Amino acid sequence: MTETANPENKSNLLTDIAVKPNNTDDSDIINDRIDTLKEKTPDLKELHTDGAYGSKDNDQKFEKLKITHIQTAVRGRKNKVERKIEEIEGEYEASCPLQKAKSEKTRSRYKTCLIKKYVLAAHLPEIVRH
Repeated sequence: MTETANPENKSNLLTDIAVKPNNTDDSDIINDRIDTLKEKTPDLKELHTDGAYGSKDNDQKFEKLKITHIQTAVRGRKNKVERKIEEIEGEYEASCPLQKAKSEKTRSRYKTCLIKKYVLAAHLPEIVRH
């Protein structure tokens, strides 16, 4: 199920529903629906999901469609790169070895985005040195 979630709207709408067997991976379900979601909501620029919806294929589709995918958690292996979140005078800053980003306040939380290419480079330092 996908719905709009704009705090400025008096009401938000269901925009997509997909029913699959319970043994279907969530990332596969969203992968099948991303193009349809963009068709139904052409102004879609940001999509929030839990960690089960992330995958490399989905990241590529989101990037192609210019949709920022924000996961509330991450699944999979533990990161090889140290990541930190620090509170500095009531604001938050996320960092990895190659970058830092300040958080933005949302309606109920804070969010931040570390640029993917730098996180990848931090995973593979030999690429950075060449």
